[in-house]
Amino acid sequence: MCIVFYTISQAGYQLILASNRDEYLDRPALPAAWHSFEPLNRPNIDSNQVGNDHWVLSGRDLASSQGGTWLGMTRDLRIAVITNIRQPVHAPLPNPPSRGQLLKDFLAPKPPSSSSTPPSTSSSLPSVHESSSSLPSVHESSSSLPSVHEYLSTHQSSADKYEGFNLLLFKLSTTDQGKWIQPEIGYLSNRPETTLVDINSPTTTTTITDTSIHGLSNSPLATPWPKVVEGEQRMKVALNEWTRSNQGENELLKRMLGILQQTKPLESLADTTTCTCLQPLLVGQDPDNPLKNNTQGRWYGTRVSTVILVRDDGQVTFVERDISVLGPDGSAVKGTDERKFTFNALQK
Repeated sequence: MCIVFYTISQAGYQLILASNRDEYLDRPALPAAWHSFEPLNRPNIDSNQVGNDHWVLSGRDLASSQGGTWLGMTRDLRIAVITNIRQPVHAPLPNPPSRGQLLKDFLAPKPPSSSSTPPSTSSSLPSVHESSSSLPSVHESSSSLPSVHEYLSTHQSSADKYEGFNLLLFKLSTTDQGKWIQPEIGYLSNRPETTLVDINSPTTTTTITDTSIHGLSNSPLATPWPKVVEGEQRMKVALNEWTRSNQGENELLKRMLGILQQTKPLESLADTTTCTCLQPLLVGQDPDNPLKNNTQGRWYGTRVSTVILVRDDGQVTFVERDISVLGPDGSAVKGTDERKFTFNALQK
């Protein structure tokens, strides 16, 4: 599952993105941390050890040997998020590759050039792990890396090898003089047919207005679920209220996390088209039908909420909050941890 909302038109920000990850609670994963997609069998690294060797910020999927991700970003402002597509229904593919690899391959290349001075780090609060880092800026453009369109084009012909997906990619960059250019935003999907859309690019000539808030969930881009349409409106209202309130960025984070919490009772995953935050639900082999007689199932729900803020001055804030986790007895409980990272990723 999953859902994402974003805007590139809020004054003072190059990007505001808010996303929920919906998944089986027992699917193993690492929380958001700095890394460079090291092999999963390597010893754990310190998530606060950010430097030239660790330029990717994301969680990692441990159920796949590839150790990919569902949402992540790099210090030079490449950002990727993926959702699955549940409709139209397709027969399962035999041994499909992991969809997380699509994000991994986009994020894994090292930025072309960066300072060798490692940043300082700090953390506080037992339930809120905050890494505040003044990362070295990337002094050269990532021009040696493929554009969003080029990257998606290379995967277009092989998209049907994967289970259904929506892949959304961003690339934010500046000119040699440090002026922001129009961000690259691209979309690739393989349901109901392979579709590549250049949503935004440096050559875009349309004027972006304050209504330019976009969402994506588990249906194709052209046929959004009701919760996407409603969530776009909630984000618009929240941003307008925050702008009028003249409050700081902590309040903005609070409001963006808030738009991800809309919920309602569910009987099966068939009800998720109108629910942004999925309360934990026991599901069986057919997740679209309710379990009967309390038979054994697996807990499914919204696991984490993530908000990314990229300011005009290059300051980035990344927050990942646990929503539902498995308790010691195997039951679903409310998450209590939050991870917050701040860094300067201005490219020029």
